[in-house]
Amino acid sequence: MFYGNNDSFNARVVIPKGSSKIEPGIALSKDITITWRTLSDAADDAGWSRRWGGIHLVSGDQQGRALGRLIGYDDWNKALTYFSGDATATTT
Repeated sequence: MFYGNNDSFNARVVIPKGSSKIEPGIALSKDITITWRTLSDAADDAGWSRRWGGIHLVSGDQQGRALGRLIGYDDWNKALTYFSGDATATTT
């Protein structure tokens, strides 16, 4: 993985009170902070938000996360061959 061989992420975002452009009539009384300890935590939040928004069903969320993880690993492993000088051209 890009972060080494672990899932650590330790990221956060602060949503300032009164900053909603989608629901301008709703004034939050305080800032909201969202944190993700791991990349998997961030993926979970993203997946659940798509379910709650009615964009994906459970199976689409789960299958999409599994496919994304596989693609990420394959892409990273291919990128490593370029960094090490061992890359080979592929054509289809």
